[in-house]
Amino acid sequence: MKKPAIIAALEREIAPLVRAQDWQPAKLVPSVYRNYESAQGFIVCGGIGGQAARVAAEHLIHRVDPSVLVSAGVAGSLATRWKVGDVIVPATVVQSAVGKSFSTAALPERHGWQREGTLVSSSGIADPETKSLLAREYQADAVDMEAAAVAEVAAAHGIPFVAVKAISDECDFPLPDFGRFVPADGRFLTSRLVLYSALRPRMWVVLGRLAANTGKAAQELCRVLHSLLEVMKDVAVNKGEIASRKP
Repeated sequence: MKKPAIIAALEREIAPLVRAQDWQPAKLVPSVYRNYESAQGFIVCGGIGGQAARVAAEHLIHRVDPSVLVSAGVAGSLATRWKVGDVIVPATVVQSAVGKSFSTAALPERHGWQREGTLVSSSGIADPETKSLLAREYQADAVDMEAAAVAEVAAAHGIPFVAVKAISDECDFPLPDFGRFVPADGRFLTSRLVLYSALRPRMWVVLGRLAANTGKAAQELCRVLHSLLEVMKDVAVNKGEIASRKP
């Protein structure tokens, strides 16, 4: 039987899920981060950015032919109603570079979640000014960097796609310029950030808040992912939709 596959950027985003369940390290795709497998599905940590996510998705499809691709991770809020730790399951994902949009697959009605809103994938880490522009241009609720790339690959292969994102930074949060710490392969150079920030004490409070927010977001994200995987045990995937099996 086919199993769902989760594609995240970094291991820290899915760490609570891996710790809580019987996930084993697996060699699924070439990646600088770990991949995991269990009876419930697959997890690939492919790195930051659309290109890293796209490469991971393509390799994963050819390796395991998943039943559904789930883009999971943290995201930035573009609307004041979305707070740190809130989880968004968007109905639409937009690739900001070209304005192309993708619809996510329908979820079983009994799960209690509702697909709503729009997630826009940016080519870079969005500061408050960029967030404001994206919110106005796309009437979007949240911003990430990977979901649209995964959605595009899923659409090309006829595989259902779902996005699950947890808010780690609100609209006005002053994100530092993290782009300098992300090379082309999608790694996050933590050691370089530590050295850079050591000489800039003003960053310490911001980084501390962001670390706490990201931890909270990861906990809530993995709570939803756990429930989603449980639901997917009892569903069939047909014509791009995830539909409940008849008893």
